Amino acid sequence: MSSKSEYQALKGKNQELLSKVLFLEEKLKYYRNSPAFNYSNQTKDFFRILYGSMSDLVFEIDGKGTYLHIEPLLEYELRKIDASLVGKNLTDIFPAKQSEVFLDFIQRCLQSPKTLNIEYPLEIDGKIIWYEGRGTPKTKNSILFVARDITERKKIEAQLSQSNKKLAESEQWFKAITQQSSEGITVVDYKGKYVFANPAFCKMVAYSREELVDMEVVDLMKEKLPFIIEKHHFATSTPATLVRKDGSAFRSETIISPLQIGERKLLLGMVKDVSERTENRQQLINALKATAASERRFYDLFEKSGDAVLIMENNMIIDCNAATLKLFSWSSKKQVLNT
Repeated sequence: MSSKSEYQALKGKNQELLSKVLFLEEKLKYYRNSPAFNYSNQTKDFFRILYGSMSDLVFEIDGKGTYLHIEPLLEYELRKIDASLVGKNLTDIFPAKQSEVFLDFIQRCLQSPKTLNIEYPLEIDGKIIWYEGRGTPKTKNSILFVARDITERKKIEAQLSQSNKKLAESEQWFKAITQQSSEGITVVDYKGKYVFANPAFCKMVAYSREELVDMEVVDLMKEKLPFIIEKHHFATSTPATLVRKDGSAFRSETIISPLQIGERKLLLGMVKDVSERTENRQQLINALKATAASERRFYDLFEKSGDAVLIMENNMIIDCNAATLKLFSWSSKKQVLNT
């Protein structure tokens, strides 16, 4: 179960148990005021079982912060608080600042017809325990205060906060990288539909991001090849000719790698415009072909020439044509090269 779902479950359980406490308090008050109420041991046991299923602390406190009542049926359950609190004031128990917070909360409860909430930490046995308190008017000058230990919930909230912080940082990193990258960055689903495109890719193909998310990869491919996804777990490089919005085409090279966000399986693409590199490569190939053709033409002229032609390097004959062999009555080039 995720931290978020745990938090929601705890919050729902908290609401449910508070409702039970308030309901039971009202029922108990009704029965106590009823002449027919027989406060027998069996009745005590009944309410003790009901309250025992809850971990809440229930007090009645007046407007000045004096404890008026602790439900006697709860006394044995409240291991940290006993009936000796009755008659004491908040200022007798808590530091001045904490007492001021509680007194302000009590006054707000007395002035409000609704149940109000407060969360506060207390140091107990050297540990910080978080409580959620709920106050509702009981009389004109007192409130019913229900306190619950929410330490586990606060831990979950802290974990959620940390997770959200890390997520926000990751989003900032992703945004910074994709926005400033000179290479095109795309995210597509397994059907080939664009999910995301960074500014560099949008500029590359002359489409806006809004236009691209309504398009598929094959819409930009000149060859109109089917978009086939292999379920690999490694990056792969894919060359393709992409078509810009104006119809012009360019050669691209895309490094594709799998990407999973939550339950969604996607593909991350790093796209390079390799038109210039392709053009330079083609120019080099053409130059090499031209050089080879020139060498062949030279060799044809060299061999077919009626004049004796010698090629020398460092005063050594490295080649000669047929006319040279005939002139010096040499039988083969090997004889000349060994001279």
